[in-house]
Amino acid sequence: MLDSGRKVFFNQLIAAFKGWKDSRNDPSKAITYGDGTPLDRDAALAAADLAEEVAVDLDWQQGDVALLDNFVVMHGRRTFKGTRKVLASLAV
Repeated sequence: MLDSGRKVFFNQLIAAFKGWKDSRNDPSKAITYGDGTPLDRDAALAAADLAEEVAVDLDWQQGDVALLDNFVVMHGRRTFKGTRKVLASLAV
């Protein structure tokens, strides 16, 4: 809970469960409890579905800039065609 009193949820659960699929990462084993037991698949999918339900897409125009508070919102990108240039700055 933040000082504002709002409850938030942010972590890499969805990225690890749905996005990290390569020779080093098995999504079914990516998220575990402290004892090593894998997180229930349906629970992980429910979290991903909820994130999709409340997602907001930005209608980007050339030159746009987005500022996000990582303590309040998760961020990501959808698949796309073309090139992109990412400039990032982190501040506390």
